[in-house]
Amino acid sequence: MTGLQAFGSTLAGLVPRGLPPAALVACGTPYPQSMPSSLQPTLQSWSSGGPAPRRLGYLDPNRYRLAGGNGPETSSVDHRLWLETLRSSDPQFAVSVHFTAHNNWPSLRPEVAELQRDATDAGYSSVTCRHSYFHTVVSLFHHDVRKTAELRVTLRARIVAAWQRWCGRTPRAFEIT
Repeated sequence: MTGLQAFGSTLAGLVPRGLPPAALVACGTPYPQSMPSSLQPTLQSWSSGGPAPRRLGYLDPNRYRLAGGNGPETSSVDHRLWLETLRSSDPQFAVSVHFTAHNNWPSLRPEVAELQRDATDAGYSSVTCRHSYFHTVVSLFHHDVRKTAELRVTLRARIVAAWQRWCGRTPRAFEIT
């Protein structure tokens, strides 16, 4: 939580010129207890000055599972609730960042595919980044479906460029879909 609270200054540097700075509000209740009892009030506080035009939600459970989570893990049911809640109160733009990892490839691949399907079914378009067995699924929603597609292309290009700069002379296995 301390790291997330300090993220505001980093986020301020990412906001394009001319846009008001984004407020950063973190839900202080650990996952999964935060779903949905603490998440909805947190989202309402994001909109305290009126409807939130954009939202970025970050979810870092231990793992995404096909059939029910255990402790701080997500499943399709609560991931879909997360995506729906993130879009509640009608923001123009919403982004969900979800991490999952474990080294059992036969179960990991269908879990990542289902995580992506959750986003698609909820009206989001996703970009998935994989390094080793660590997966980050960034799901984008915009009221204008064409904008969602443009944002996905832009995000994907920026991730690839950042990865190439970051790795420099030490290439590392990386996959983006």
